[in-house]
Amino acid sequence: MIKSALNRISPARKIAFLFHGQGFPQEEMFSQLAAKNPSIAEKIAQIDAILQRLQLPTLIETDSENRLTDSANNLSSGKNGLRTQIALLAAAILTTSQLEEWGIVPDLVFGYSYGEYSALVASGAWSFETAAKATAKRYEVLAQINDSAATGAILTNAGETALRRLFDEINGELFVSHRNAPDQTIIAGKKDDLKKLKNRIEQNCKDGTLPVSTIAIFLPVSAALHSPLMKNVCPLLENALSECELQPPDSRRLFLSGATTRFTSDPDAIRENLVKQTIKPVDFMGMILKAYQTGCREFIEVGPKKVLINFAKKILADKNDVQFFACKENIVGKNIENNDSRRFLQQLSARRFGKNHRFAGVTTGTPPPACQDCAKSTREISKFSGLKKESARNCDWLISADDFCRLNRSENGKPPVVQPEDVASRFVLRMTQSPLTINVNTFQPQGYVLLIGENELAKTMQSRLSAMGIDAIAISAEKTNLETLSETLRSYWRQKPIGHVVCLTSYDEDTDARTEVSYQKRLRDAVLFPIEVCREIILIARDNKSVGRLTFLHAARFGGTYGLTGDVAVPDGGAIAGLFKALNDELRVRDKVYVPLRIVDHAENVLHDEIAEHLLAEMAADFQAVSERNFEDAETIFNQPPTSWGWNPYNLEIGYVNGERLATRSVPVTKTPRQNSAENSESALREISVGGTWILVGGLRGITGECAFGLAQKYRPKKVILVGSSPFQILPPELLDVNSPEVAAKKRATVSECVKTKRNFSKVWSQFTRDQEMSRNFKRFQELGCAAEYRACDMRKWRDVANLIALLETRGEKIAGVINGAMLNTADVAIDKAKRQEYQAGFDTKILGATALLELLSEHPLEFYAGFGSVSGRFGGNGQTGYTASNDYLVKLLSYYRGKFPQRRFVCFEWGAWSEVGISWRPDIRGIHLAAGTIFISPKEGTRHFVEEFERGLPELEPLFVAWKYYKRFQPDVIHAK
Repeated sequence: MIKSALNRISPARKIAFLFHGQGFPQEEMFSQLAAKNPSIAEKIAQIDAILQRLQLPTLIETDSENRLTDSANNLSSGKNGLRTQIALLAAAILTTSQLEEWGIVPDLVFGYSYGEYSALVASGAWSFETAAKATAKRYEVLAQINDSAATGAILTNAGETALRRLFDEINGELFVSHRNAPDQTIIAGKKDDLKKLKNRIEQNCKDGTLPVSTIAIFLPVSAALHSPLMKNVCPLLENALSECELQPPDSRRLFLSGATTRFTSDPDAIRENLVKQTIKPVDFMGMILKAYQTGCREFIEVGPKKVLINFAKKILADKNDVQFFACKENIVGKNIENNDSRRFLQQLSARRFGKNHRFAGVTTGTPPPACQDCAKSTREISKFSGLKKESARNCDWLISADDFCRLNRSENGKPPVVQPEDVASRFVLRMTQSPLTINVNTFQPQGYVLLIGENELAKTMQSRLSAMGIDAIAISAEKTNLETLSETLRSYWRQKPIGHVVCLTSYDEDTDARTEVSYQKRLRDAVLFPIEVCREIILIARDNKSVGRLTFLHAARFGGTYGLTGDVAVPDGGAIAGLFKALNDELRVRDKVYVPLRIVDHAENVLHDEIAEHLLAEMAADFQAVSERNFEDAETIFNQPPTSWGWNPYNLEIGYVNGERLATRSVPVTKTPRQNSAENSESALREISVGGTWILVGGLRGITGECAFGLAQKYRPKKVILVGSSPFQILPPELLDVNSPEVAAKKRATVSECVKTKRNFSKVWSQFTRDQEMSRNFKRFQELGCAAEYRACDMRKWRDVANLIALLETRGEKIAGVINGAMLNTADVAIDKAKRQEYQAGFDTKILGATALLELLSEHPLEFYAGFGSVSGRFGGNGQTGYTASNDYLVKLLSYYRGKFPQRRFVCFEWGAWSEVGISWRPDIRGIHLAAGTIFISPKEGTRHFVEEFERGLPELEPLFVAWKYYKRFQPDVIHAK
């Protein structure tokens, strides 16, 4: 059933309509069209009637000799801005109408700057009349701002990494305002700062820091549009657009917002984004990549320009499965003489009306004649439409319940299929249908519902709860004093217990975390604050002996599929997801209760009302199923699987895709590389290149070192940059063998020295063993013929990472791969013992460093980025809240970049415990594992799994390698229940 649903996704190659926001129609375009084509003349007359009623410039008028002429005089010079924009809007709408009559209908629409107004008409979100009215209001507001003397813009082909470096040096008011193409960026800012930037670019060209072909050209603009310097315009435009009626776009036409590079269907959000557009950069590169990643393979520039298509060709230059078309030479009503254009339109028309349909628009511009195929629906939308399937890395993300149960069932305590020599099985993440039937209106919670986050979704939730007679409280980091958080929550509790905690911070207004400042703000507001709140609620509930009456929900924005389709919008939500996974295990073990914790994920085009309804349904189902059971005899409860009394604690991650409720499952898959796997189909990513320069983060020790060396043996990098937290000393060969007499003598001398100086021997000797291990691995790389270089870098500091990348770039290094095993080398603790600064350090080490690398390497020929996680990141673990939270955050971060750069490979390996190397083999942790009966993965087996995943083409976002026995703790044989 799942496969058939996926097969109905239509079309396999989606069509995108692109609308430009600048320029002007061809001279006398409208009068010529009206004279030649009665159908077009009628539409122009309808448009002119609307414009006349609105007292706006019309398209056509009659001259003194009763001849039709375009009324928009001087359009070609661009002197009359409002006439030009109205004409541009009309041209786009007329062209859209003609294409649709020919059967060429978009799956996705988006616009460049003002082009969004045309795109919204094409999407059905507003009428031409509303768009014209909004255009006039927008023009009136912007006409008040003429700041050309103080602000301006520069066009350059310098890379954004280099530009950010120059911004820091100048320390002025400079902003990226347009990301047009890999070789074209526009910078807005104060005139004096722009002059400094131009001079710096020219100087960098002379000294070789930038290529000599780098340009910096001043643009004739009236203001620093699409930059924070326009913030004074926002309230004026917000007030002006408040009168313009909007409705959700046609569900069959995704609308991609330029302000957020996300699909948007909420009318209020669309209106808000039109305001934000004035201060946000036009990320055209991001929109094109998002469209491609969503499945668009035909890109049509609608209107009288051929600019966006040229940008798109550069952005997708490495793709051989895309087609581009501009309507400039084939404007509505004109004959289409070009054979390539004719074939292109014929192909798209046939897709809508059937392969035997004759494309009638090539000569007259009139609608095609009726045929039997045309009587059918022009498109067939399955409930899973909008999620791509054509890439091998995304296919088969759904699995039926029957198939999962079959693969999940043990055979004599062992996996159904396993390689005889392996300790660990390979698991991949999938989703399966998991319907839920509940009457939300009968929900009667005990106590307050606490909402973490004060945003539009929180307002919707409060309104919905209030209508049901349920009390809700909303708190946020911005308005809450952390020093008095405990007392604030206890004061609420004294009035009425807090029974339900709902984290909504992923729906905050500003969720960007791609600079150090924005990362730290999001970490404070969306990660550390919710963790503190959950911690305090649990402590208060323990004091009141009511932990078993709590429920926790987290509203995530991972695309509805937990990153499987590369649609993660807010990666930091992974931290709260990881926290919930850890608490799921910890509260069951320590408090002897089942506490419902749900992560509820939605795609970007879902309305807040629908999200709120789903959250309430999850909350109601969990509370009704569990709350009373927790206060029965604990031994009875824990001797009966929850599924036997109608509740499934293993449905921790729930996703909603077009209203369908799905749950994540880790599915055992044992296949050798390239062996009849859908992962390895023709569309699988090509193998990584032999040679190149790699960055290895983690000091080339432990699991990171073993995996990196194993991969290097196959792909032979030309050079490796080894990055560690502190300097190390390359030891002579006689000190590399742990059993050598020289090492024994060294140890005796160290003991004697530590006794004399009263230093801690363990710490001193651990530094020596660290140098010893790294020196051995250093030598191994050199023996492969690979140049190796060590650099000390604190991955918790963005500037240190930036300095490292800047150093490599000045030497001409081009990074092709990254293996990042950075982690904080401390033991985790339970939720009640963890400190805020410990969480901060853990996230900074694992996430800030990764974010800095991913951003700063965006212009390098990066082929792969491999991060290292843990089985706890997938399933959670008792006493591992911080560790689990940072691991799951990393997975979602890499999925976010998978969507941003679909041509690159991003993967997070989720490992079980390794023997001989890694944190699990440390003496203080090894004993815990041995007492628990942990089965360790040998370095030889783990390295083989790592290399084989690359040989597969890295099809999976988070492959998991762990012993079957451990896996069964979290996904027992009987799991599929509501």
